[in-house]
Amino acid sequence: MSGVKRKLSEEVNGSAKKRQAITLEVKMDIIKRLESGEKTANVARKFNMNRSTIGTILKNKAKIVEHVKSSVPMQSTTISKKRGKVIEEMEKHLAVWMEDCFQKRKPLCLMMIQEKALSLFKDLKEAYDDFVNNFTGFEKVQEEVVSNLISMSEKLELDLEEQDFREFFDAHAQELTNDELRELEKQRKEVEEAEEEEVEMPTKHFQTKLMAQAFTLVDEALAIFESQDLNEERHTKVSSAVHDALKCYSVIYEEKRKAVTQSSLPKGGQTKGNSAINILYPHT
Repeated sequence: MSGVKRKLSEEVNGSAKKRQAITLEVKMDIIKRLESGEKTANVARKFNMNRSTIGTILKNKAKIVEHVKSSVPMQSTTISKKRGKVIEEMEKHLAVWMEDCFQKRKPLCLMMIQEKALSLFKDLKEAYDDFVNNFTGFEKVQEEVVSNLISMSEKLELDLEEQDFREFFDAHAQELTNDELRELEKQRKEVEEAEEEEVEMPTKHFQTKLMAQAFTLVDEALAIFESQDLNEERHTKVSSAVHDALKCYSVIYEEKRKAVTQSSLPKGGQTKGNSAINILYPHT
């Protein structure tokens, strides 16, 4: 639903934002420039990107550097190894399933993990037309999956060894189905895409009407304190301190008020009335 709203909004505005694929090489260049002290605005201008996109790259610095060290081709735009699509997706789903089991304190063994991997492999194989419709060579796939299980556990910081996977106990929690795992993977991708979306920050500016309301509220608050304070000298000191602290805003308000008044009068016209500084802040 949110995607439909976004599309309609883009059509109304007359243009749609085009997402830009950023290679690891460019991301590393951006990170190095920021670490060397170059300002975010200058880097964003050089690479023709929003500052929010530069911020997202910097936030994901650890992940980017880790994959660069793993000898991933620098010109690639995605952080993944060039492997069979079914195997790649199966391992992603298997990792989610393992993490869910560990969080639920569900004991696992190597046989259970192999069975789950096989189940996921069968389901995912049907979703890809380009995959060979036979089961030849899956023993090799199983060995590859088993060899990656320890690595997955280390990445999840679970402090597990191969012997831990061989232990089997009765399961007390319901495991995720393959459909649920696919849905979780879909949600993960949506979150990653949302992080890359460009976000334009609204610019702040002073409005004379709101500033006048703020000054009025300050004076009303001071009046309430004055009505309850028997120590007149104390209230006078507090009031003076508040007015002095807000003097910078008073100057801004007065300048904006004069600019608005002059632009609304005919040439040679004169303004009447006292300034906001004298009215609201007689102590200045």
